[in-house]
Amino acid sequence: GRRGDWATPGYVYRLTAAAGGNSIRGNTNLAEIYANRGALARAEALLRKLLAVTPDFPPARNSLARILFEENKPREAEALFAASAKQSAVTSKTYPHTWIAVINLAHLLHVTHRDDEALAMLDKARVDYPEIWAVVSLESELLRHTKGPEPSLRRLSDFAQNNL
Repeated sequence: GRRGDWATPGYVYRLTAAAGGNSIRGNTNLAEIYANRGALARAEALLRKLLAVTPDFPPARNSLARILFEENKPREAEALFAASAKQSAVTSKTYPHTWIAVINLAHLLHVTHRDDEALAMLDKARVDYPEIWAVVSLESELLRHTKGPEPSLRRLSDFAQNNL
């Protein structure tokens, strides 16, 4: 029977698209499924098509940036993450988890040995998103890596006092 088709990730999204449905959220989810399967080029193409129509949809832009980074296209990935991070304070009112662009850009900066830039970005993000553990966690890890355990532990202590 067809019951197995419904259990396949992406089936509903592909079926919807084939029937003429054009949900940007659904297509972004489908692109993520492609990326998780290793079909990065297919995911990239779908996301570029989506962003040509709706360039300011943060989940699609962040997904494309992550995929570009995985495809070893760091300059383009950084530009997309930076644009999303810059707009995250505004887009956070409409879309949840827009702070993820800041995390992704800080990670990209770290792996390209630009820890001072990453820390500056995370310091600002901590003010913008004081309750987001992922921001504090990454900042703490980078502080430990660059400045030792004391600054890292202070950051974690501050977060615990303010959020637990």
